[in-house]
Amino acid sequence: MRGLFWLALGACYSPSIQTGVPCSPDSPYCPDGQTCMASASGYQCEPVGGTTPDARAFDAARPDVADPDGDDDGDGVPNGSDNCPEVANPDQHDEDGDGYGDVCDPCPVTANAVEVDSDGDGVGDSCDPNPSTQGDHAYLFASFANGVPTGTGWDPFGTWMGGGDAISIAVDASHANIGYTMPTTGKERLWTKVTLTATGATAMAIGGGGLADEKGASGNSGIACYLYVDTVGAAKLGIVDTSTSSGTELASKPFAWLLGTAYELVETRDGTSYTCATGTTSVSVTSSATFPMPEVGFVVTNASATFAHLFVVTSP
Repeated sequence: MRGLFWLALGACYSPSIQTGVPCSPDSPYCPDGQTCMASASGYQCEPVGGTTPDARAFDAARPDVADPDGDDDGDGVPNGSDNCPEVANPDQHDEDGDGYGDVCDPCPVTANAVEVDSDGDGVGDSCDPNPSTQGDHAYLFASFANGVPTGTGWDPFGTWMGGGDAISIAVDASHANIGYTMPTTGKERLWTKVTLTATGATAMAIGGGGLADEKGASGNSGIACYLYVDTVGAAKLGIVDTSTSSGTELASKPFAWLLGTAYELVETRDGTSYTCATGTTSVSVTSSATFPMPEVGFVVTNASATFAHLFVVTSP
């Protein structure tokens, strides 16, 4: 894929926000940039000032349809071929390949022919932990198309390399990690796509990698959603406390993952409750462990791994 990685924090993230969601003038909750307005079908959320936000479902009502050769967002890409015609994205990066550019995709890690956001909170249903309740927030999305992120908030440790629209690490009998400043809600969901290419598990230490929530800054401590080989050579999906060099298994189940194959990992935290999932396989555990200056990101133990993206959604 082309383009740069998109980092979003707070209002800087610009996913495609569905308009027309019903609202009440007595409790006018609408996504940022929208307001509760009267319409022929009742009150609904509409953009402030009347400018329709990006979403192909509303193309027929937008001026770019009448002027496909124009450039509404001034990014150098004509409206007719721009995958985000109302939000500037000259690189046209589209992580999930669904035709919605990352900067206006409410679920940038899952391909959807039509992006649906039932509760109108800016997070698409397929990525929304609470699709029927408003308040979830796209906290961070990084596609790594521009390589290893080193800007404000990022904390890489180890020799991370960028390339192929991903970042990777080769680890030999040690740890590596990369993190971003953790949200303060205590309720978040993390996504990545990880490919393990080598493991060095021993009788004393596991070998694997994955997502890490509550990860200690500048360190490997964290509650990690891991694909790994344990100390007796069994392949597993599990939740691992990575604060020790060997890794402490908190919950796990057999999972026959393969080297060189990409797997989507999803880690969900609700206070002290953690769930790690890939596809229909999941494990859960309760952990009260906390670490200084916590982050969200990746940890790798005695393994080599490639990560395609990091997406974080917070919940109230």
